[in-house]
Amino acid sequence: MRTRWIMAALLALFGVGVVAWCGWEGWLPFSFGRRPRTVPIEDVRLGDGYVSTTGTAHYTVRVSQTYGATWLQRRERTVQVFPLFRSLDTRGREVHVLVLSERTPDRLLDFEDRTVTGWVRRPTVRWLGRGVLDAFYAVGYEFPDDYVLLIEDPPEREP
Repeated sequence: MRTRWIMAALLALFGVGVVAWCGWEGWLPFSFGRRPRTVPIEDVRLGDGYVSTTGTAHYTVRVSQTYGATWLQRRERTVQVFPLFRSLDTRGREVHVLVLSERTPDRLLDFEDRTVTGWVRRPTVRWLGRGVLDAFYAVGYEFPDDYVLLIEDPPEREP
């Protein structure tokens, strides 16, 4: 009987450790208060984890994508997809950082200097649906093999 309690306690402790580690690594929708590293836009790389970077967002192509509700994310959410370039670069066409953001930009803006804080991820079909990149290709943007997604933290909810 005592052995079962010890095994249950060890299993529970292991589970808490795994959840804490996954939250620290950004694999869960929370980050346990982790602080972002400030990285220049040209140095953002896959594997950087949680970063903050500043650049010029291009809104010339308005692309949004909707994700359905899941067991972790109980509500449907819509994100805006836009490339982020070095500050004041309004002519760039080779996308190194593509941002997914729940913040909707002002419809009158084509470009905006902004700081984006979030998780660096590999661009996969999980994040980018069909046609998202095609919309950017259609107006002349190019995507090198090493481009990354930056999934911006959701905006703070007002009480």
